[in-house]
Amino acid sequence: DRHPNPLRIYALLEAGIGLYALALPYLFRAIEPIYLVIARALEGHFILFNFARGILAAGLLLVPTTLMGGTVPAIGRYLVTRRDTVGWNIGLLYGLNTLGAVVGCVAENIPD
Repeated sequence: DRHPNPLRIYALLEAGIGLYALALPYLFRAIEPIYLVIARALEGHFILFNFARGILAAGLLLVPTTLMGGTVPAIGRYLVTRRDTVGWNIGLLYGLNTLGAVVGCVAENIPD
């Protein structure tokens, strides 16, 4: 919030998200041995196995979700130039962001 160039911060956050997306297949491959050890050790323990899988997934998603969480505040900081427009500008930003997420989910689920 205090950085003098919030648009640059936004761009860096988006670049980090993109780079992480490119690295994710390799990260999946890298944790495969850990996953196999857990699967063998917890065979027959459905709840514990799924809890461990959740921990692995959360670990992989921590970085990109943290970066994503910073994008709206960064772009909001860039867009809000006056205190009296904070509510409207941030509300509009969140609304458009949510609309974009909805459109993306709907588009993803349209049959081919």
